[in-house]
Amino acid sequence: MIGSNSDVAILVIHDLFGWTFPNIRLLADAYAEEVNATVYVPDFFGGEVLPSDILSKNPSEWGSLDLPAFTARNSKDIRKA
Repeated sequence: MIGSNSDVAILVIHDLFGWTFPNIRLLADAYAEEVNATVYVPDFFGGEVLPSDILSKNPSEWGSLDLPAFTARNSKDIRKA
């Protein structure tokens, strides 16, 4: 969370790189500053995120990510448990 405006709030939904990904945090900071809002970036994956270094690798290596397993570990059914 960043900002302290109790009248204006923004919820930023992150992607598989998670709330710790620098771009998401920079966006939250910019939104808070530009519109004087409180910005929330919740952790939807319990701290698990995809490694950001995958972006700098050859796209042929992206297949090493096990996206079905990642989504299964972070599914709606798991969150209900």
